[in-house]
Amino acid sequence: MMLRVDTLKQDVCMIFKPCKHVIESLTLVNALQLLGTNHLLNKHIDITLHHIHECEFNSYSLYEVALRFRLLREHGLWVSPDVFDKFKDERGSFSKEITNEPKGLLGLYNAAFLLIHGEPELEEAISFARYHLESMRGNFKSPLAEQVKRALDIPLPRTYRRLETMHYLTEYKQEEGHNPILLELAKLKFTLLQYVHLNELKSISRWDYDADSLLPEYLKMFYNLLLTTFKEFEDQLGLDKRTQVAYVKKELGKNKGDVPTTVECYMYDHKVSSEVALSCIESFMDDEWKTINQARFEDLALMSAGFLKRVINYASSTSLFYGRNKEGFTFGTHLQETVDILFVKSVQL
Repeated sequence: MMLRVDTLKQDVCMIFKPCKHVIESLTLVNALQLLGTNHLLNKHIDITLHHIHECEFNSYSLYEVALRFRLLREHGLWVSPDVFDKFKDERGSFSKEITNEPKGLLGLYNAAFLLIHGEPELEEAISFARYHLESMRGNFKSPLAEQVKRALDIPLPRTYRRLETMHYLTEYKQEEGHNPILLELAKLKFTLLQYVHLNELKSISRWDYDADSLLPEYLKMFYNLLLTTFKEFEDQLGLDKRTQVAYVKKELGKNKGDVPTTVECYMYDHKVSSEVALSCIESFMDDEWKTINQARFEDLALMSAGFLKRVINYASSTSLFYGRNKEGFTFGTHLQETVDILFVKSVQL
């Protein structure tokens, strides 16, 4: 399988060379990101996007303008929100004519979530696009229908990317002009990484010091510290009480539902309803996302070193816990489907 991956990777590298048009290159980069294979071609992608950033771009397609805006901003390349002015009427509001282009409207919606502090025009774009996407969502065909549904739940720039990849693996072949080489490479890479993650989880669940050799460096310190803590508990307890530690290990991670949620704490501290608490927490998160987006352009060293990407990935994971008005840290039953998709459900090769 690894040999096939290496062969396909070389084939994909060759695909970059014939891309003479900006939209071809943008489409390719977007597909690589959504399929979760962009890390294999980071250098090619960086060169391509820097070239696109420097080139003149005069498209009047909302989808193309929004795609360029999103990809460049995601990679720390500044694009002014003025690029969307051509889609506004004489009063400065977004023209209703663009609602006839649902794919472009979805692109605008996702792109606008890369806004920073002090960009009300992008906040307007989010409200405009969300309203019209929600009103038309029953008219969309697959795969646009599924993509709109997910975006209205959690916008693409804030989505946990590996989960989005799992969905897109089944949708990409329905896209016009899809490339079977990209799809095969993505499926193989997803399957290989899923196998690695599943083995790590099995190793951890054994609560065995021998599992250390099977874990990556970023998990070893945490895992060994946890094992040492349990060992200290056992050493301080009599034989008759050591079963309690074993019980704690077994129950670790299970939800008893007796811990106050973040929402409940906010309701208690501020004497507000659950609806108000949820709205305030979402507002806090929106504000912090603007700060994260701004960091993409303020510290290119952090961006290029990959540190900021890790922060963004961590922030994106919060959508698994706080999306859909849920709080998975305390009530995690709604995460079962996500866990199955990421670690159990196999991809059809």
